[in-house]
Amino acid sequence: MSLAAAYARILADPHGDESRLAYADLAEPTGPDHAWLIREQVAYVRDRAANVDWPPRRVTTMYSSSRKLMWGLVPEVIRDLLTEGFEVRRGFIESVTLPVAALPAGLGRLTAALPLRRLRLTGATPAALNGLAGVADLLPGLQQLRGLSLEREPVGDAGLAALPPLPGLRWLDLSRTGVTAAGLEALAASDGFPQLQYVLADRELGLNPDPGYDSDGTLVWVGEARLAAQLGQRYERPWLHRGDRDVRDAGYVGPNYDEV
Repeated sequence: MSLAAAYARILADPHGDESRLAYADLAEPTGPDHAWLIREQVAYVRDRAANVDWPPRRVTTMYSSSRKLMWGLVPEVIRDLLTEGFEVRRGFIESVTLPVAALPAGLGRLTAALPLRRLRLTGATPAALNGLAGVADLLPGLQQLRGLSLEREPVGDAGLAALPPLPGLRWLDLSRTGVTAAGLEALAASDGFPQLQYVLADRELGLNPDPGYDSDGTLVWVGEARLAAQLGQRYERPWLHRGDRDVRDAGYVGPNYDEV
C-alpha cells in the first residue's frame, strides 16, 4: 500500500488509531521521525484517557518533535486556511483554528485534506453563529467534530443557543465567552449534542470541580461543582455527572477533546 492510500484510510476514519499506526509502519523507512511521532502521540492520548501520566521529559520531547515536523505535515492545498493556527495530534493535523466566516467555503476543503476532529472558531459572535446555523446542513464536516472551542469569543447565551446540532461533539470549551448558568441550562436541555461528555466553563459558574493545591503541588481539597450538581438533578447529561474524575495532577483539570 502507498502512503497516499494509507492517508486516505485515515481521512475515512479520522477517529481511529489503527489506520494511523499502519501509516507509521509504512512511513518508517523514509520518515522515521514522523513514524515515531505518530506512535508516541497515539500512546500519549491513550494513556491520558486512562489517567496514566507521563514523565515531563517524555512529554517535552514529544511536543518538541511535533513543532519540528508540523509545517511539513500541511497539505499545500489548504495552507491558506491554517494561518490562524493548527495542532498535530496522533501524528497528523486534526485541530484547526478558523474564523466562523470561513466555514462555508473552507470546511469541506479541510475535511478533504485533514482528519479534522477539533475546531477553534474565531469571530464567533451571536450574529455569526446564527448565520452558521442557516448553512449547517450544507457542511457535513461539522458532523465529524469531536471538539469545539469558542474560548474568549463574545458568544454569550444567545450565540450558544445558535449553535447547530453537532451529534458527534464530545468536548466543548466555553471559557471566557460570556455564557452564563442560564445558557448552560439551555445546553443541558438541548437534544442537539447527544454525545457531549465534557464542557469547560468559567470557574465562577461552578460547572466543574475547583481543586486547591499545596505549594508543592499536592492536592489538598476539591470544591464542589455546585452548578453541575443542581442541573444534574434535572438533566441526565454526562457532562453534568463527571464528579471529581477530572481532577488529577497539580494545575490540571479537565480532559482534552481526544480524551473523552
